Amino acid sequence: MENKDAISVLAALAQETRLDIFRLLVRAGKEGMAAGAIGDALSIPAATLSFHLKELKNAGTVCCQREGRSLIYSADFSTMTAFLGFLTENCCQGVNGESSGKRKATHAADANPLRKEHTMRFQLALNVQNLDEAIPYYSKLLGAPVNKRKPGYANFAVDSPPIKLVLFENPEATERLNHVGFEMMEMDEVEATITRLEPQGLADQVIRDETCCYAEKSTVYSKDPQGLLWEFYKFRGDADEMQASIPVQAESTPANEEAPEGCCLEPSSAEQSSSGCCS
Repeated sequence: MENKDAISVLAALAQETRLDIFRLLVRAGKEGMAAGAIGDALSIPAATLSFHLKELKNAGTVCCQREGRSLIYSADFSTMTAFLGFLTENCCQGVNGESSGKRKATHAADANPLRKEHTMRFQLALNVQNLDEAIPYYSKLLGAPVNKRKPGYANFAVDSPPIKLVLFENPEATERLNHVGFEMMEMDEVEATITRLEPQGLADQVIRDETCCYAEKSTVYSKDPQGLLWEFYKFRGDADEMQASIPVQAESTPANEEAPEGCCLEPSSAEQSSSGCCS
């Protein structure tokens, strides 16, 4: 997190009504609350509530997804974890200690337990025959409720161990494994991955603004020699559709080469499919 991001968080919460809303959503946990329920609980008029929720969302302190005709809001705990880590980054090192830019990463982690928070989580995406059967099984297996459920799609976001399990309902699939990758908590980590992979010719596709699997994302894709798809991405918010239109020509794909299929694309089609990657 950078100074400007921290200032946005502070500004969003430096108002009594918005602070009350955020604390209410923290108590609600990952399941969140419908906008109407928030207004009822805090006796906030609809127009006023809409304004404050927009300010909180713009600052990244809350996230929102549509369930039927309702908008469900929840606290964005990853942003607050990053914010607390930013505030306490140099904790207990003394005023004459090394600057954060010169410290070794191990020094920072030892000095501040918050720096030990995971900055990314492994993603495993599987094809399943029936979501209604798979979701209860994996919920029990992982000890966690489903994080997102949409038509033909579901995911679980587990903090310990840090893993995101993605399920595609695809009874015709010949392979159980759909793709693998890493969800990154900061956009800087995605950019660093692009910088690392591009010189090696491993960044097959870079899409900094895409809609994929009911999510807004910034992603770099890579395929191994046997065709297994890897993605490194930053989740930026929820979307109402499985997949929006994706440019055929990716940023890192030379004009005279065939662009690899992107999120939710089959090699010969731009229609929605289960061969993608999701948040």
